[in-house]
Amino acid sequence: MCYKQEDWISPRVIVCVTDFFHRALKNLPWPLNNRILLLLLEENDLTAWDAYRVAASVPAVYRLLSTVSVPPRQDQLTTLQQEPWSKRSNLTGLTVRCMTGNYFPFSMTTPQSDGTDKISGLSGEIWNIFEDLFSFKLECRTSADGIWGNYNPTTRAWSGMLGKLQDGTIDAVVGPFIHNLERGIFFDFSHHITSSGMVLVIQKSSTPSSRSSYTRELSPLTWVMVLVFFTVSVAAFRIFGNLMHRPNSWSDSLIINVRIFSNMGYGNENPDRTSLRIWLLTELLTVILLHVFYTAFLISELSSDKTVLPVRNLQEIYNRKKEFSLGINKDTSAVEQFKREKEREREIERKRERERERERERERERKRERRSTWKT
Repeated sequence: MCYKQEDWISPRVIVCVTDFFHRALKNLPWPLNNRILLLLLEENDLTAWDAYRVAASVPAVYRLLSTVSVPPRQDQLTTLQQEPWSKRSNLTGLTVRCMTGNYFPFSMTTPQSDGTDKISGLSGEIWNIFEDLFSFKLECRTSADGIWGNYNPTTRAWSGMLGKLQDGTIDAVVGPFIHNLERGIFFDFSHHITSSGMVLVIQKSSTPSSRSSYTRELSPLTWVMVLVFFTVSVAAFRIFGNLMHRPNSWSDSLIINVRIFSNMGYGNENPDRTSLRIWLLTELLTVILLHVFYTAFLISELSSDKTVLPVRNLQEIYNRKKEFSLGINKDTSAVEQFKREKEREREIERKRERERERERERERERKRERRSTWKT
């Protein structure tokens, strides 16, 4: 009964009596990943049990899941249909062999007297919580070569820590791995605990910008509009002075507007024409808004360190390859990503073409249905 590996990992139900139940718990292997549900026939009822061993030398752990009525109730079915690993929280006696490397702030190692390494950092803290919750022992060591793992498509083998995991030397690798296509084919991953993107690091320029911090806060178009408004204001005061028979020279009109645009006020006697009053109020309010807007952005600029990147994406780096050189940390997923980018682009295009073909087929099917309906 259930001596083949494939029998253990396939969902099965075993119905037995009490005597057979205890003998089975004692003598059968009950691997940790088994999907066997035990139904025990007792005098007056039927009970469901889960059993497993964390290691061959450790006695089987068994747990009562639920009593089972005939026919079973919905709440009983819900309990029995739960995945086995959601119920197996006692892993006392299990030793998890792991390998890790130093990758701040996710995993940092401290050598221990017994030759193992204690993990700290984000990944280490998570594993410590798991140890406390499930009562297993984590036995972790640092990789001698420090390589996380690279894939060889020819041999379909991995190097480094992932190679040790592939050949069964260890049970897990603790580190900040990205779940990509190649790794997902060979290994199981935990749920994502962090999300991060690629960061472009460049040398900060030591040469000042051609536009100073005092002028670049307003766009060139805005400065042109201010200059046009100033010129119109000078001409307006010249025209209004002639209409009031108190002509202003061009230099007087220029000085008046310089005072106004410098936020120093009008300075002359109050105008007696309504049209000039309206124009003067408009100009004064405009200057106040311009000064508030400019001052706010100038304070923000001077109180912060704004960095303008010379490039925005990888294509621009390539286009300016004579000026910039691109460096990538070896033994990371970024290396594999760059190597297989063309292959991924072709795969995406093939998927899009298949989707377009399916859409064309659906459209042809709709046309055939419309013709059939019309003939009918």
